[in-house]
This record gives sequence, structure tokens and C-alpha cells, in this order.
Amino acid sequence: MAFKKEKKKSTPWGGHYHGGNLFLDRPFPVRLTGTKYACGRGGCGACTVMVSKHDPVSRKIRHFSVTACLVPICSLYGAAVTTVEGVGSIKTRLHPVQERIAKSHGTQCRFCTPGMVMSMYTLLRNLPQPSEEQLMGALGGTSDMGKTLHPPEARWEVCLRLPQPTSSQPSSGPPSVVSELHHKTVTLIIWPSLLPEGDRWSLHPESGGSVIGQATPEIKGSQGISRLPLQSVDSHQALQDPVGRPIMHLSGLKHATGEAIFCDDIPTVDKELFMALVTSTRAHAKIISVDLSKALELPGVVVDVITAEDIPGTNGAEDDRLLAVDKVLCVGQIVCAVVAETEAQAKRAVEETKIAYEDLEPVIFTIEDAIKHSSFLCPEKKLEQGNVEKAFEEEVDQIVEGEVHVGGQEHFYMETQRVLVIPKTEDKELDIYVSTQDPAHVQKTVSSTLDIPINRITCHVKRVGGGFGGKVGRPAVLGAIAAVGTGYPIRLVLDREDDMLITGGRHPLFGKYKVGFMNSGRIRALDIECFINGGCTLDDSELVTEFLILKMENAYKIHNLRFRGRACMTNLPSNTAFRGFGFPQGTLVTESCITAVAAKCGPSVREKNMYKTVDKTIYKQAFNPEPLIRCWNECLDKSSFHSRRMQVAEFNKKNYWRKRGLAVVPMKFSVGFAATSFHQAAALVHIYTDGSVLVTHGGNELGQGIHTKMLQVASRELKVPTSHMHICETSTATVPNTIATAASIGSDVNGRAVMLARSLLKRTWEDWIEAAFEQRISLSATGYFRGYEAFMDWEKREGDPFPYYVYGAASSEVEVDCLTGAHKKIRTDIVMDACCSLNPAIDIGQIEGSFTQGMGLYTTEELKYSPEGVLYSRGPDDYKIPTITDIPEEFNVSLLPSSQTPLTGLGESGMFLGSSVFFAIADAVATARRERDIAEDFTVRSPATPERVRTACADRFTEMVRDSCLFS
Repeated sequence: MAFKKEKKKSTPWGGHYHGGNLFLDRPFPVRLTGTKYACGRGGCGACTVMVSKHDPVSRKIRHFSVTACLVPICSLYGAAVTTVEGVGSIKTRLHPVQERIAKSHGTQCRFCTPGMVMSMYTLLRNLPQPSEEQLMGALGGTSDMGKTLHPPEARWEVCLRLPQPTSSQPSSGPPSVVSELHHKTVTLIIWPSLLPEGDRWSLHPESGGSVIGQATPEIKGSQGISRLPLQSVDSHQALQDPVGRPIMHLSGLKHATGEAIFCDDIPTVDKELFMALVTSTRAHAKIISVDLSKALELPGVVVDVITAEDIPGTNGAEDDRLLAVDKVLCVGQIVCAVVAETEAQAKRAVEETKIAYEDLEPVIFTIEDAIKHSSFLCPEKKLEQGNVEKAFEEEVDQIVEGEVHVGGQEHFYMETQRVLVIPKTEDKELDIYVSTQDPAHVQKTVSSTLDIPINRITCHVKRVGGGFGGKVGRPAVLGAIAAVGTGYPIRLVLDREDDMLITGGRHPLFGKYKVGFMNSGRIRALDIECFINGGCTLDDSELVTEFLILKMENAYKIHNLRFRGRACMTNLPSNTAFRGFGFPQGTLVTESCITAVAAKCGPSVREKNMYKTVDKTIYKQAFNPEPLIRCWNECLDKSSFHSRRMQVAEFNKKNYWRKRGLAVVPMKFSVGFAATSFHQAAALVHIYTDGSVLVTHGGNELGQGIHTKMLQVASRELKVPTSHMHICETSTATVPNTIATAASIGSDVNGRAVMLARSLLKRTWEDWIEAAFEQRISLSATGYFRGYEAFMDWEKREGDPFPYYVYGAASSEVEVDCLTGAHKKIRTDIVMDACCSLNPAIDIGQIEGSFTQGMGLYTTEELKYSPEGVLYSRGPDDYKIPTITDIPEEFNVSLLPSSQTPLTGLGESGMFLGSSVFFAIADAVATARRERDIAEDFTVRSPATPERVRTACADRFTEMVRDSCLFS
């Protein structure tokens, strides 16, 4: 193990010493890598370990799950510390907890999975048969010492009741399905040996006890027979064909044991140096001087501090510098970097680097101020159809106007930005091991920055601990500059605070709408104008604006329609791509408008205005809304929406201080990029003489299971078991010129590339491999998918920008405490059109995860800045991501059966469905305001934090304090 004191400090063997606190990160020469350092504040649970002490009173050993980054060393006298490596290993044997998390598809990026293992393992050591409440407490963070709050990647599928383990050996046999836990209904795919005995749950005999060939297996419990939603597998499909089956994540077992290697787990390289970044403390200022004298006098600082003058090639773009030149545009902008022998020395040198500034005007932080100063990053984007002005004047009975405010969102990937750059001894070659979604972009940027040919630079991505659009790779470029300058390997790992300070996130939005409608609820005209906060540089803000406008109509057909959007320039870190890419913000404006009309005309407004038949969007792309209508109707049916609406009304009549709300939202999400070149993909397949297969493709494993899916596709195409196949990593040396793993398109396009590679090998595979080799037939092939046709002409305001759409619907019910503003999520039902899902278990996890992340955007995650533009919320104690305790008590996800839609991507689409929780809260608050005879007209403000909800539930107490609220 290793120890930590205050900030990270490195020992010669590459471990970290934090003398005040226990932490196990990059430890002594045994290199235990399972326990992760992710936040340093005890809020994420990635560093959870078990501490065992002898209780002198009971004379028994007591076990505690603790977050190692907060536990004082002095409290561990006479204690034993167990890490995830002490629980089980794929090299020896697994503990049932580890096995069940993996086989129940309870991991995604996995960075925090060992923490969940340790929480449950500790509970079972103390209580071999825990109650549901105790299990929930352990997973939710209520332990005796320390606090374990588990983040989005690992919070939805692992919550199964654990019977007394009978074996620590892996189970075998076909997967089955069960979905019950402590009054929370979650679709879980587990193995038959893991089903609890007795009448709690048992597979209904008619279901066949297997997913194979079954569209909706049934289970039987105390409430009768339930049908579980799974995709059907063609009855003619071979049992050996894994496509469409809930195969366990390729690295699932390694996730649960902590043996999955991430970027910073790579062992220390000889003569390795550490880098730390010097960032601006001013929002808009001229750099007068940079005083490096004290920093250079410190021991271990081996080279001059790296500034823009040390860059041999291009220093980023003219309006987006890699390192600041002459002036800074936001707090957190990188000015220079320090390289030293240890991380502690580098961070100490950062503290001693003194920068003198001269403040500049104006300083702009909000969208409203940007509008006032006409501070914009790009021209206005606009789409229009029909005659909006004429419709408002002649065709409507009523007109409603309103505003919508949507806050920003931090990516909060569990693994922060990090890179290891290793220079070769000849030809200026570089090996870059980086946590990124786009290694080809890193390769190109390093090339232009260092003025080195691209063919000398190789980027390696084994796996990434979450990305969500935020990991493009700027830290890798800085590391490469230092590696070339010093000739030594460079490691850069951002702390959570620095990561959140330096990087931008989701664009905040301010929207204004004007809607004209008939008394029947039919909308005749809609005009929406949106502004997003792009931060200090353009980055992806123009593209986000375009996508926001393209996607804003969502599921509704409105003949007279106008959308306008603009990106504002402010003195905040540049906001960038984020899961959904403008859709979650823009569509909240549309749905808020629809909700306002429904308040006047009744709840059927959504159905009246939805697309019904084959039609064209506002940008003239044809599509068939049939799957959308099916998702909507199935969601209403499965959630018993109409009958529960009456139950909610009855509850609200009987309760003054508690109100329930119920909402349902439809979704039409466009998949992919609006350009053909961004849909291309390649794959390389090698067949070796022993019959084993190596598959390489251009997608990056972010936790979404893309490697698992690619092996499923390759197994089908080559008719070889997945056990004979392997994916090593994503590398620019094997598959060049790749596209970022983003826009929900990665599995689709790379899967098609794998299929095309197979077509070149098919003629040889049926023969003996050795015979093919002897006959000099190539056993290696490259598959290249040229991509879907996609284009958008903004001058004509029309095009076919997206390959296809994903459809869905979600219904949520909440209960709001009007005295505190807190809410609990009673139930959520989601129906998604997943087409022929490559892996329904992984895809359901993606839907649940994106829904929960969206729920965080709309209800809990709030970025707070000082008047000087300094981000206050730089960790999980200030910035509240959803945890396992925020999951709806009943959570049902269904995949639309028998869909004929082409292969679709689900990674981003579920984000917006989290707004069903937001609108359910709004419904509850509207009921409270109605009961108090307060106007229901409102300005929507997201997130709906307890403070805003409490103020919105106006009463004699809130009259004493007037503040910004959800409704105004």
C-alpha cells in the first residue's frame, strides 16, 4: 500500500505518499492498482477499502468500509487494511460479489467498481445475510467510517440481493433474468445459480428459463408473474452466434477485481518525470510577467518551465491557444507547465510560479451579459418553415410566452485527464499512452505542435475511465512537448480540482419561446430563440448550436416553426462536447413549451402534436415516426400512466405538504455526425496459425462495451467462438485516421468495418488455417466502411444530416416535500427502440446510465462560480452527481420488440429522458401552487435543486425570502 499527505507526492518507486491519510493508488513494488484515487474528498467511492479492527468490548473483529483518501493514518494503529486485490482475482478465484457484479452487467467504465465491491464485501463480512435496507446503506454510502458515494458508471445494475455464497468459483450456463431488489425494480441479467431460492423469485416454467430464443422471459414472485423486457433472438439464429445476446462485458471480471489496467496504472518508466500545470487566476487579463526564479530553484525541477515559446510548431489555433500568449481569457487557462522528478516537486514549483496581470474589460460570465455586450462566437444559426408571423396573427386562439434556463454540467468522468508520453531514442518517435476518445486527433495535434510527421507518433488507448465527450486530449499534447524537450518520459495526471477548473463541460442555455395554439391544444406556431454559453473560445460551440437547432423539434410536427440559436463568448473555460451534444438543453425548451400549452389545454397536447405518419423534419429529411408512436404507446401502457395519474391526484388531495407529480416525455434523437467523412471506420483482423484471431478497430473502449460488441460481430462473421478472439487496444499504428468515439455511432460504423474485413477472409476460413498459410493466402484483412451519407446546407436550411433516428419515451413519478424541496423518485418507465441490439444487457446499461446522468443535469448538478469567475464546485462535495440512492425506487427499461430499424446507437439518447423526472417535479410543484392560489405561469430553471423547488412551493415561509426559483 502507499500513503498520502495533503497533495499527491511521489516516492522513487512510483507510489504516492500522503502522510496524513491512507490511500492505495500506485503502490509499492507489488503494484496493486485496484484502488483508485479519483476525487481526494471521499465523495466518489473509488478508493474504498476495508479496515478491520478488534473491538475490545465485544472481543470480535469489526470491519468498516472507508474511503482511503480521508482516513487518518493514526486511526489505523492495530488495524488491517484489505484492498480489492485481497478479495479475489481472475488469476486465483473470484469472490461471489465480484462474480455477480460482472455477470449481472454491473460495470461500465469500471473505475469505481472495486469501491462497490469493497462496500458489499465489508457488509457481508459483518452481516452474511444483510437486509435490503442494510445493502442499500452500504452501497449508498452510510458506513461507520468514511463515506462511499458511487458515481453514474456503476450505480444501476449491481443492486441485487446477495444470498449466502456457496461457492467462489465462476458460474456456468446460459444467462437468465431477474429484476427485483429492495422495492426497486431494475432489469438485471444474471446467471441461474445466482437466483435466490424459495418463492421470492423463480423463473416461470413457460419462459424456458433462458434468454435464448425468448423475447420476454417471465419470473414469478409474490405479486404474480412478471414479463421482463428483452430483445428477441431469431429462432433460426445459431446458438453459437453471440450477436443479440446479453454477453458479459469483455473486461467485466477484471473490472470487479481491479485488474483492468488504466493509463495511470502503467508501471513507472525509467527516468520518468512528472508534469504539473500553471493556470490563470484571472478571468480576463494581460500577462505582464511570469516569474519563474523561485520555481527553478526548487530541488527536482529539471528543466525550464515550459511556456508557449518552447513550442516548435503551432500553439493551437489563433483564437484557441494551447498555452496562453500575452493574455488570458478565463480562470483556469493554462499559462505554462512545470516538469520535475516527482509529482510533489512539480506541484510545489507551480505554487512558486508567480504571474503578474493587468485586468482587462469587459469581464463576461453570463449569457445575459454576453447578449448585452453582443459577445458572440459565431453567426446565428436558423431554421424556419411555414409563415410564423402570419400564423400568430391569424391561426391561433391563444399565445403563451416563456423563458427557460438550463445550467451547465461537468463531465465528471471517474478517471481524470491523464497521459504518459515516452520518447523513443531515434527518429523523434513518440509512444503516447492516453485516456482519450480520439487518439487520431491527439496524434495530429501533437504532430502540428511539435512539427513532427504523424507517422512518428503512436497513440495507445487500452480503456478509458469515462469520457462523455470531454476527453479529446489536450493534456497529451502538453506532455509531448515536455517529452521532446527533456528526452525523458513524462506523466501528467490531473487532480479532480484541476480537471474541473481547466476543462469546460456542457453548455448552459437561455431560451425564449412564443407558442400559438388552438383551444383544442393543436399548436399552430412556435418561435424559439436560444443562446448557449460557449466560454472563451469557439471549440465545438458552433457545432453544438447547429445540432441544438437541428434536434429541437423533437417528436412534434408543427407547420409554422422557427428556431434560432447563437453561441455566446464569455470569460469561462471553453465549453465543449458532452453526451447529447445540445439535445438535452434544446429539447428541454421545446418540452417546457409543450408543458405550458398542456397547462392550458390538458395533458393530451403531446399526442395531438406528435408526428403521426411518414413525414419530413424542419430541415427536410424524411423519416418514419412509427417506432416513435410505438414507444410512446408502450410507455403509457407499461407505466399504467392514466390510472396512476388518478392515483396521484387522489394522493395530492389528501396531503398538503407532500405532493406527487407524474410526467411522460417522447424522444426523437438523431444519431451521428452531420458529415459523411465522420462516419467512416476501419478494422484490422489477423488470423494466426493456431486459429486464434486478433481484432483491432478504430473505436475506443470508454466503458460502453464497444470491444465486447466488436468481438460478437467478428464471432458471427468468422463463425469462431469469442473465446478464440482478442482485442488488445486501440492504436493509431494499427488502424490509422480514426474518428472520435462519439455521437452514438461507434459500435455501428466500427461493427460494419469488422463485417467488411470478414468478407475478405471468408473464402479461406472454412479451410484449415495451416493449409491457407501453406498456400500463401493472406490471413489478415482490413475492413473499411466508407460511412453513411450525411450533409447539411445551412444556406438552403435543408439536408440529410443524420443517418437515422433513435426513438424512446419515459414516464416518471416523484414525491416532493414542500417544506424542504427534496424529492424522491417513485418510479420510472423507459421504452426504447433499440432495433436489433448487438448486446441488450450492455445497451440497457447505457440507457439507464444516460438517463441517470440526464437526471443529474436536470435535478442536482449545479456549477457555481465566484464573482471573479472561479469555479467553486470542484469536487463531489460541492458538485452533486447522482448516486445509487437517487435511482427511482422502481426502474423499468424495455427495448421495443420486433423493431426493424437499422442498427442504432443508444449511448447519448437516454440523456434527455431524465427530464421526465424534472417535469414530474414541475407537475408536483404546479399542484402545490394551484392549491395555494398562486399563478402557474413559470420560468423553467434547471437544475431543479431542493432550494429552487422549496422556493417554488410558495407559502408563508417563502414569503419571507424572495429568491430565484424554479417558477417565477
